[in-house]
Amino acid sequence: DWRNPDRHATLAQKLVSDLLLYNEPASIQRNIRERLLAGQITAQYGRDKVVEWYLNSAYFGHQVYGVQAASFFYFGIPANNLDLSQSAMLAAISQAPALNPVDTPQYAEQRRLETLQIMLAFNLLNADEVTQAGGNPPEVKPATITSVNISPAFTNLVLTQLGKRFNRERI
Repeated sequence: DWRNPDRHATLAQKLVSDLLLYNEPASIQRNIRERLLAGQITAQYGRDKVVEWYLNSAYFGHQVYGVQAASFFYFGIPANNLDLSQSAMLAAISQAPALNPVDTPQYAEQRRLETLQIMLAFNLLNADEVTQAGGNPPEVKPATITSVNISPAFTNLVLTQLGKRFNRERI
């Protein structure tokens, strides 16, 4: 439905919507532009690059952007060391950042399990992998802002300056 700007069929469409067409109101024309631009980006740069851009720009709650920062924030490890259970948790958070394991641990756990079931349904995992990962909830060790080397004063300055150019939703 073109009236729902938060619904995107592909990651490329989500990127185009979030990064290029963020200030355009929902319309049929915007929807067509989103699809055309997403197709052009995918054709020119490839799906792997689109996935990389998505993972580097996705919001994970608590002012954390990108899967690497999220991995450090929630689990204290680099993204390339995530196990299946942790990866499923981050995938779930990226779709609903407010339902993260710090603020809503029960909902985050439920969404992690749903993510594993979706991966099973799409034959991305087998039943044994889902059973093992599902029975092994990740230990969440949320980092503090200072432990991920972000100065609160710097963050506030950047947000203030961005507020002069963009609306709060965009920031």
